[in-house]
Amino acid sequence: MHTQIDKHAIRWMIAKDLPRCAVFDRLWGEREIKDALRDKCTIAMIVERGELPRGYMIYKLYSTSIFLYQLAVDPDWRRQGLGSRLLGRLKEKINPTSRRKFIQTNLPETELEAHLFLKANGFRAFGVIDDSYWFCYPENLT
Repeated sequence: MHTQIDKHAIRWMIAKDLPRCAVFDRLWGEREIKDALRDKCTIAMIVERGELPRGYMIYKLYSTSIFLYQLAVDPDWRRQGLGSRLLGRLKEKINPTSRRKFIQTNLPETELEAHLFLKANGFRAFGVIDDSYWFCYPENLT
């Protein structure tokens, strides 16, 4: 399934996308992505332009929530709304009348740019556990 947004398509990640996504993600490599996707409830989606991945996210569906494991955008394509578009796709999956009511994620303390990105996209930090900040969307849920 493709969603065309300003010449960027959002679709499911396939095996041929892994090497390219691993190149622009400084935290996760191919092995980490493959390991996360072994779980049947874990999903990966990419945003592409010109048939090349420009960003991706990996998330897991739980009975009442979604956990965002990873979101990365190619450094050459940052600040163009691609990460926000991926998050927008994830936000579509939650609402007060659905089974899944919120999204959670956590980030190391050192990832200030990512903290600010989440805040700009409606997430709120609600705690610190083992040097990681925990975020929730919608922000009024915690």
